Amino acid sequence: MQATRESDGLTLSSQELSRGVWIGILARSAPADLNRLASSFVLQLSWTWLKSPETGLVLVRGRIGGTGDPFNVGEMTVTRCALRLADGIVGHGYVQGTDSHHAKLAALVDAALQRDDENRTRLCRVIQELREIQVRRRKERCAKAASTKVEFFTMVRGENSE
Repeated sequence: MQATRESDGLTLSSQELSRGVWIGILARSAPADLNRLASSFVLQLSWTWLKSPETGLVLVRGRIGGTGDPFNVGEMTVTRCALRLADGIVGHGYVQGTDSHHAKLAALVDAALQRDDENRTRLCRVIQELREIQVRRRKERCAKAASTKVEFFTMVRGENSE
């Protein structure tokens, strides 16, 4: 399966859809989007908790301009959990905020994507759609921020020139 986005020129094929990629997409997904797109595929799975959802803080680091020296921005809340499907596959969910249902859904999707069955193809499409939603929302935020950009010009006064 391969999907090409003409809007941003990015291609994400099933070979590129590694576990790290889909866990990142699930972590950044909006809870409502993940629930709407994936719950029908994963909520019927049989599973047990390895680690029930727990909320904690993580340190967020940033770089000025994306390239400068790293600095501590602050802390953010993260909810995580781990579960095991009946066939032994383990799924992990890490999400921003305190929504334990969101973390559970992310863990179920993670586990289901590791299986080689008919739901994997459907869930790959879900991941593609979540990614497209994230790209679109990011572009909308950037466009909104760009519309408020102000250019400042400095004029040199003639009396200070030597």
